[in-house]
Amino acid sequence: MLIMLKLKAMVVFCALPLLANCASTPNSIAAVPYPDQVFRNMTCDQIKAEYLKIEASVVKITGQQSSERRNDQGMSLAGGMLLGSSFLLTEGNTETASQLALIKGKYESVSRVSAEKNCAP
Repeated sequence: MLIMLKLKAMVVFCALPLLANCASTPNSIAAVPYPDQVFRNMTCDQIKAEYLKIEASVVKITGQQSSERRNDQGMSLAGGMLLGSSFLLTEGNTETASQLALIKGKYESVSRVSAEKNCAP
């Protein structure tokens, strides 16, 4: 009984770092509000060009975020098993997450302005 309790405690101790300091999933990062006024004076052609540029950035930064999450999860697992703690090994990724939140906000803003101006997709 005591061995089972110790085993459970060890499993919980090793699993906590997997959840604690990993990079966020791209889908869990909310968009930062971005002012529509930035795009309102643009023509539909300019909006479409900006939309395509922003869309490419969303794809690129989402890939970076996913990669950082996979790396952090791997380091958490290694740290949890070898060191008992992975807090020293995982980085989190506030910079990439911030970039993704901002570009998501731009994406939403340019999409709203495009719809307001009835620009063809």
